[in-house]
Amino acid sequence: FAHELKTPLTSIIGYADTLRSRKLPEEQQFEAASFIFSEGRRLETMSHSLLRLFSLENEAPKMQRFSALALARGVEESICYPLKQRKLVLELRVEDAVITGEKSLLEILLYNLVDNARKASNPGSKITILGTPAPVGYCFAVKDRGRGIPPEAISRITEPFYMVDKSRARAEGGAGLGLALCKRIAELHGARLHYESIVGRGTVVSFVLREVAK
Repeated sequence: FAHELKTPLTSIIGYADTLRSRKLPEEQQFEAASFIFSEGRRLETMSHSLLRLFSLENEAPKMQRFSALALARGVEESICYPLKQRKLVLELRVEDAVITGEKSLLEILLYNLVDNARKASNPGSKITILGTPAPVGYCFAVKDRGRGIPPEAISRITEPFYMVDKSRARAEGGAGLGLALCKRIAELHGARLHYESIVGRGTVVSFVLREVAK
């Protein structure tokens, strides 16, 4: 849970510090305050969702219909501050469709995948969120051009508290829980995480949502 809080809190603290340390034009003040408000609301939603997640052993997600593109844009807005800090570019290549799932949980899943890509990427590189209709549903993928994952680690990276590079992960504030949560959320939606990675060239993580509204 602390892992899930760290990056949004970093964004909130960064914008709040900007507001208190310098005089900004009114428009920029409003933008910063709006971001703090929206991230605070997102943390509130996240806390309730995560608490519910741990009690969902015998309960299905509360499915709703929503836009795949809106989901990706929401994640883009939430993670923009940490990406700017590392001078990373986030590209959306998402074909819109009406998908079904528990939106708050899928936001956590997609956000965590992008955040992991951020941690693996060198300053100035690009991260891409891809979304395309698939023969059996809708496929989301997050692609980075970062360090990549050694083949022997791929089978273990969704284990709670497992870290490929412990010193680097701890320096980034990781606790080895993000991908474990991603795996559980995917399972609750009848999906699984699929990894393609080449050391030194990057990683693609994808999952397919089976239920897509017609």
